[in-house]
Amino acid sequence: YHDRKQFSQAENYYKQACAADSTFTLPLRNLSELYASNDGEESEYLLKKAIGLMPYQAENYRKLADFYSDHPDRTGVLDSASLLYKRSIELDPFDPWSYSGAGNLENTLGRSDSAGYWFHRGLSVVGNNPDMLYATALFFENSKKIDSAQRYYNAALQANPYDFNYIADYADFLLKQSDTTKAILLFNEAIGRRSEEHTSELQS
Repeated sequence: YHDRKQFSQAENYYKQACAADSTFTLPLRNLSELYASNDGEESEYLLKKAIGLMPYQAENYRKLADFYSDHPDRTGVLDSASLLYKRSIELDPFDPWSYSGAGNLENTLGRSDSAGYWFHRGLSVVGNNPDMLYATALFFENSKKIDSAQRYYNAALQANPYDFNYIADYADFLLKQSDTTKAILLFNEAIGRRSEEHTSELQS
C-alpha cells in the first residue's frame, strides 16, 4: 500500500505492526517515512521513539539523520544529523548508507574535504559493497568528477548487475555525457538479464 501511495491503508497496517510488537522498530521507521512529507513533527517523533526502544540499532539513528538532512529548516538540525550519522557508524560500521549520508551532508555544508573523508572511509571498510560503490558514484557525479563517477558506476554494476536503480542512474549519467549508445546498451543488457531470470523462474 505504501508503494502504491495508498496512505490510509499503509498507515493502518503499520500501526497494527507496531501494536503487535512494540520492540520491532521497522514499522515505526516506515510509518515515519509515510508521514515525512506532510507531518514532519510526527515523523521525527516516531524516529526518536524507535531510538528509545532500540538504542543500539544503528538504522534508527541513520534514518533520523536522513530526516534532518532532508528537512534542514531548524537551527542545529544538521549538526544533530552529523552526530547521528557518526553514532550509526559506531554501532554498525558495515552500513554503506551511513557513510554516504555523512559524506553527502558534509558536501551540502560546503566541506568537500570532510565529505571525501567519509566516502573514502566507507570504501576502506565496505568497499566491496555495491551500495557503497553506487553511493560513491553519485557523490562523484554531483561533484562533477566524471571519470571517477563512471569508474564507480561500473564497479557497482560489476558487483551487482541486477539493481535497476544503479542501471537507471548510470544510464542517465551516460546520457548527460552524450553517450547514448552505451546508455541504450546498458538498458538492453538489463532487459536481457531480466528475461533470462524470468525464463529460469518459469522452468523451475
